[in-house]
Amino acid sequence: MLKKLTQPILGTLLFFGSAQLMMCMVIVAALYPNYSIANNYISDLGMANSPAPWLFNVSIFLFGLLIVLAAYRLRKSDMLFVLFAFLTGLGFVGVGIFPADLPLAHLIFALIGLISGSMMMIVSVKLILKWFGKLSVLLGIFSLTAMGLLLADLTLGIGIGGMERLSFYSILIWIAGFGGSLIHMPKTN
Repeated sequence: MLKKLTQPILGTLLFFGSAQLMMCMVIVAALYPNYSIANNYISDLGMANSPAPWLFNVSIFLFGLLIVLAAYRLRKSDMLFVLFAFLTGLGFVGVGIFPADLPLAHLIFALIGLISGSMMMIVSVKLILKWFGKLSVLLGIFSLTAMGLLLADLTLGIGIGGMERLSFYSILIWIAGFGGSLIHMPKTN
């Protein structure tokens, strides 16, 4: 079945994975009384006290699963990219399985997803169009920097949630763009 998963279909699935997660985050945040983009972590949307934790957790699980699927399908391309893509997907699958109510496991998987996602963007420069490759490196560095600042408790006035979003949204948007590029990219085995 995976052999029939063409790059255009894979690209469409990655784009869909990002889009559905973005929409689910908006829905759950809108339903969450007093939720603050600046003061709440993204993963607060998946905690038991959230109005729809299942929606966020299933959505981020699916997002991660589609990235793992992409890593498997692209396994014959650059191995460093495949490794970081697999770890990124695994990290976000883990975030969906272990919500922030389970802080240690959740933190480990979130860090795996965010750090690997940043590295995935940086090393993708060998695989994608020149202009998108350069942008990917910049987004990866930006994402890593935002994560480093957050871990150092330097939120630059935008709060923990704002700084976390700078790191995560870079990855989320990049996955959508990468999916779009796969739709038109020459086939890799």
